[in-house]
Amino acid sequence: MPRFTIFILALFILLTLYGKLSAEYIFLKDGSIVECKILDETPDVFTVRLKDGRKLVFLRNNIIRVLYTKFYMGKVYIYKMNGKVLEAYIVEEDQENYTVRTNISKPEEFTIKRIDVLFIARKKPAGLEGKFSQNARYDKELPKDSSMDSKKLIRYLKITAKVGLLVPVGEFARFYDYGGGTVLCISVDNLFYPGFGMGVESGYSYLHGSTDKSKYTRFIPFMANMTYLFQVRRYLAIEPKISLGACYNTMSISGPIALYFKPRYMKKSAVEFMFSGGVCFSFIIKNLVFLGIEADYSGIVEKSRMLGFLSAHICAGVRI
Repeated sequence: MPRFTIFILALFILLTLYGKLSAEYIFLKDGSIVECKILDETPDVFTVRLKDGRKLVFLRNNIIRVLYTKFYMGKVYIYKMNGKVLEAYIVEEDQENYTVRTNISKPEEFTIKRIDVLFIARKKPAGLEGKFSQNARYDKELPKDSSMDSKKLIRYLKITAKVGLLVPVGEFARFYDYGGGTVLCISVDNLFYPGFGMGVESGYSYLHGSTDKSKYTRFIPFMANMTYLFQVRRYLAIEPKISLGACYNTMSISGPIALYFKPRYMKKSAVEFMFSGGVCFSFIIKNLVFLGIEADYSGIVEKSRMLGFLSAHICAGVRI
């Protein structure tokens, strides 16, 4: 019996606290937002009690919406995938859109798709304070047909590290087997247009020889690249890439003289033209940190032949 009494008292206290803490919000067509407790509602009117205890009646045709849960009424910073930042007030959200106001006391509203939002913060992250000048702030959403001013774009420095598997193809596969490589890429996103980026990359790759005539080849690429980011979902992006440059290629191949019936290897090095093209699927895991999977076709152009290979990389990076 005492346990049952304690349970009833605890339930009564919880219900009392819930009644005091819970609140509804009525959005009126004049722009005002009324925090209240709804006592009764009919097809035509809402009867409510305000925080000061007064009772009021609102006609339903004067109401935009009713929220039955608490929401944050302060200003937030909405960082968008296209490089813009919007200072606004989120008044409603669902699985696909945010409904926002640029002035909390006015009824004008518009929606932003969730897949277009990188992240939302109540304060500017400390690492991004210097990136958002007054020109980068928007008091209203730009129309879709507005021309983009590159000075208003928010540019990100993106640093990406990659590690992966290399598989030679064509004539390259006659002498060399699979290998591995690492790449470090530094680029700038939203350089001239939302989604467009340029950067530089370098790394180290090694392929095993598959015959007695070749022991290994290793090369250090140094290339410039261009990318374009397609935002498919809020946390998923597809980024095609083209890279052009050169590489310092070192091959260990058999020499003209055999020693004890075994091939004698000699090193041959040269700087050769190199190109690469591929696509990266990146997943945003926390604000500006991302992981990705990249597939590429690359070629090293020699005087009389081209050495081509496929590569698959696991990527990790950050935008700052």
